[in-house]
Amino acid sequence: MKIQSQNYNLFLPLGREPKFPDWPTHIHKSSAFKLSNTELVGFDTETKGLNPFDKNVHVISAAVSDGQNTIAYVINHNGQSDEIALHDLRNLIENPDVTLVGHNIKFDLKWLLIKYNWTLRCQVFDTMMASYLIDENDEAGLDNSLKKFLNRRSHKGMVNTADLESEHVDDVLLYNAYDADSEIPLMKQQVKLLHVERMLPIMSVAAQVFPILAKMEVRGVNLDREHAKRTEAKLLADCIKLSLNMRNAGYGQFDPNSDKDLRRILYSVIGFQPTKQTKSGADSVDAEAIKDLYLDCCDNKAMGLLDNLIPYTKKMKLLSTYYQPIDRWLAYDKRVHTSYSLGKQYDGGQGGTVTGRLSSTNPNLQNIPRGKEHRGMFIPTKDYLFIDGDFSQLELRVGAFLSQEPRMIEAFLSNKDIHSAAMSDITGIPYDEIEERKDKDQEIKNQRVGYKNVNFGIFYGMTEHRLFRQLKSNGIHWDIDKCIEYIAQWKMTYASANAWIELQKKFIRSTGYAVMPLGQKRRLPDAKLERIYGDRLIGSLISRAERQGVNFIVQSTAAWICLIGMIVIDQYFKDHPELDGHLIMQVHDSVTSEVKADCNTQQVAQDIQYIMENCTVQLLNDVFGIKWNVPLSFPTKVITRWE
Repeated sequence: MKIQSQNYNLFLPLGREPKFPDWPTHIHKSSAFKLSNTELVGFDTETKGLNPFDKNVHVISAAVSDGQNTIAYVINHNGQSDEIALHDLRNLIENPDVTLVGHNIKFDLKWLLIKYNWTLRCQVFDTMMASYLIDENDEAGLDNSLKKFLNRRSHKGMVNTADLESEHVDDVLLYNAYDADSEIPLMKQQVKLLHVERMLPIMSVAAQVFPILAKMEVRGVNLDREHAKRTEAKLLADCIKLSLNMRNAGYGQFDPNSDKDLRRILYSVIGFQPTKQTKSGADSVDAEAIKDLYLDCCDNKAMGLLDNLIPYTKKMKLLSTYYQPIDRWLAYDKRVHTSYSLGKQYDGGQGGTVTGRLSSTNPNLQNIPRGKEHRGMFIPTKDYLFIDGDFSQLELRVGAFLSQEPRMIEAFLSNKDIHSAAMSDITGIPYDEIEERKDKDQEIKNQRVGYKNVNFGIFYGMTEHRLFRQLKSNGIHWDIDKCIEYIAQWKMTYASANAWIELQKKFIRSTGYAVMPLGQKRRLPDAKLERIYGDRLIGSLISRAERQGVNFIVQSTAAWICLIGMIVIDQYFKDHPELDGHLIMQVHDSVTSEVKADCNTQQVAQDIQYIMENCTVQLLNDVFGIKWNVPLSFPTKVITRWE
C-alpha cells in the first residue's frame, strides 16, 4: 500500500517565522516523497478544540509514518481545506489491510468520521491501551510512554496545544509529525513486552473494540426530550417537598446541597460518628457515608431527617447528572453522544477502570437506574427499534467456572434460580418448595435474600459486617452471629469456590498481582506488605488488596466476555447490511443495538442472543484456549424505549 504525499501548502501562514525552522530529514512536506509500501501506519491528528461535534472546530493537520519516514499534512488552516490530503487519509481509514497505530486512537478516528463522514474499515492499535495493560497503575499518556518504553524526551510544550491556530503552521506540523513518528517504534517495544506478559491476545481483542466504540460514539442515541422534561419536573417537585421536610425537622436552617452545612448538622449538631473521610481528610457526607449513618441510627428525630436527606441526595444527583446537562448533550445534532473508555486511558490515570469494564461520560450510563423512569428518555432513531439484552448473573457464572464449583455449575446447567439453589444446597429445603414459597412465606423470602447477598458478595470478600449492613438496608434485621453462620455455611457447601478464593489470595500475597484467565493483570503492591502484629492499618491494606485481586479476576473476565460479544455483533451487522444495525449502548453486562423497524426484529433478537451465549464461548476457546463449561444466558427483547 502506498500513501500518496501531495503538495505541501502553508495556505496563509502567520506573519512570523516558525519557532522550529529546521526539519529532521525523515519528516517530509514535499510532493516528491512517498512512504514505502506498508500496512502499518503511525497516525496522529492535531485539532482546534476537543469536541468534534462542534461545527466551529476542525482538524488542523494529520501526520502518518511507516516507522522510518513521516509525512505531515495540512488539513485545514485559516478556513481552507486540502482535498488531496483528505483523499490520502480516506484511503487509509477505509482500507481493511491498513493498521493505524495511535495513542488514544479513538479520539483521532472520531474526528475523521464525524467531520468527513468516512467509513471506518481499517484496523487499529492503541499504544495508550498497551501502556495500560503493561501497567495499569502507571500514567498512560504519550509523554510518559515515550520516556518509559523508548527513553525519548517529550515534545510537550513545543507548541501551545490549547490554541494551535495561534502557532505557525510549520510548528504545528512538526509537533504533529513527532507524535506520529513515535507510534510504530513505541508499538514494537510494547508488543515485545505484551508477548512476554502473554497479553497479546487480549490486546488484539481491545484493538477490535476501539473502532466499535468510535462508531457507537459517532452515531449516538436518540433522546425523548418531552419524557425527560416530565421526569425532571417530577424530580424537582420531589426535591422541594423533601427540602421542606428537612427544614421542619427541628435542626434549624441548613442547605442540604452544602457539604459544609451537612457536616455541621450531622456531626456537630446531631453528633453522628463519621464512618469515612474524603481524600482531603474531611468527614464525608457522600451518599455511602449518609447511608452508613442511617443504618447505625437509633434516634427517631435524626432518623426523620435522614429519611428525607437520603432520597433528596439521590434525586439531586440524578438531576445534576442526567437532566441538567441535556441541552448541552443535544447541542449539535439533537442526539446524545456518550464517550466510552476502555482501561485507564488518560494522563494521571483519570477515567476508565482497571478491570476491563467500559466506563462512560456525558452521560455516565453505568449509574443510571434501571427502569423506564430514567432510562426511558433514550429511544430508537425514527423508523428503528432497540434490541436490548443483558447477561443473567454473569459474574456468578464466571465465579462458578473459575472455581469449577460442581454444585453451582450443576445449578446453571439445570437452569435453576441460583439463589434458591444455594438456599436448597445449604439448608436441605427442596428447591421446588423454595421456589413455590419464596413469594408467599416471608421467612423463606428473607432467607433467600440472605443467600442471594452471599452469592453475589462472596467472590468480592463479603464479610459478616458487610452482610449485616446490606440486609439491614433491605429491612432484614439479622444479628452478626447469624451472618457469620450464613457465610460459613456457604463456604462449607461450596468448598471448591471457597478453596479457589483462598488460592487466589495466596497467589496475590506471594506475587503482588492478580491475573485473570485472558491474561490481564492487576498489580496490587499492598498485598506484599509485611504483616506487623497489632498494626491494623497494614492488615487492612493487605486484606483490601486481596479482595481487590479476587474481585478483579471475576469482574474483568465478565467484562471481556461482554466486549468479545460486541465484536461478534458488530461483524453480524456488517454481514447483514439490510438491517442497518448499530451498537448503541453498553452498560455493565447489557448491550443495546438498534435496527431498522421493518426487518425481522424478533429474528435479529434471537441471533444476538445466540451470539452472546455461544459465539463468545467459541471465541474464548479459539483466541485464549479457554474451554468454557458454564452456560451463559443473554435474554433479548425488542423495545421502543430503553429500560
